[in-house]
This record gives sequence, C-alpha cells and structure tokens, in this order.
Amino acid sequence: MDVPRGEEFLPGYTWKDLMKLYRKEKDPKAKIRLLAAIHRKEGLTLREIGVRIKYSSRTIKDWLHRMHKEGIHRRYDKKRPGRPKKLTDEQLEDLPQVKTLFHQCEKKDRQKRCTLQICHRH
Repeated sequence: MDVPRGEEFLPGYTWKDLMKLYRKEKDPKAKIRLLAAIHRKEGLTLREIGVRIKYSSRTIKDWLHRMHKEGIHRRYDKKRPGRPKKLTDEQLEDLPQVKTLFHQCEKKDRQKRCTLQICHRH
C-alpha cells in the first residue's frame, strides 16, 4: 500500500492542475487533502507532509492512497448514513416563524397558552 511520489503520484494531474483545484476548493477538509496531494506531487515524504500540515503520517497515507487508487474525487468524504431527521422539510421551513412566535409569547409571560397555540397551528 505504498503511495508513489512525484510524477508517479496521480499521473493524470500535474502540479498546476492540483494547485488550480486547491485554489477553487471550498470544502476545508478537501482543501487540506489537496494540499497533501500537492506536497506528495512535489516529492515530499509522508512524514514531511504530516509535519507541514499537522496530521499523522498514517492519516496522510490513507488520504493519498485513496486519491491515488480511487481518483481525485476521493478528496471528499463518502456520504455516510445517519439517523433520519426528526422534523420534516416543511417543519424546518416553519421553524423561524415558530421561534419568533414563541419569543413573543415568552415576553408577554404567556408561555403555556402560546405554546398550545403554536402546536395547533403547526
């Protein structure tokens, strides 16, 4: 599971290509991973890259190996399944209005009655 260095690393991409991707990238994790890829393209060791970007050489190796074997798109994390949302999209849309109503009721010290009104509206 050795990760090549220099031109052998990500052979379909030049150093300039990686720099362009790095400059355009908005995702902070992907940006760090691209920086590691740039350093590897420059021929740095895993340890040297780790010292420069403050991650363990094992983590660097995992990132670079994934990118080299599976493609540059692996600079992003894979989507993982999580717990389903408790609120529907409609409820999430209504949330700012509900919060405003609740705070208005809170100021008038009628929390219990207003909470019931809010619940019946939604």
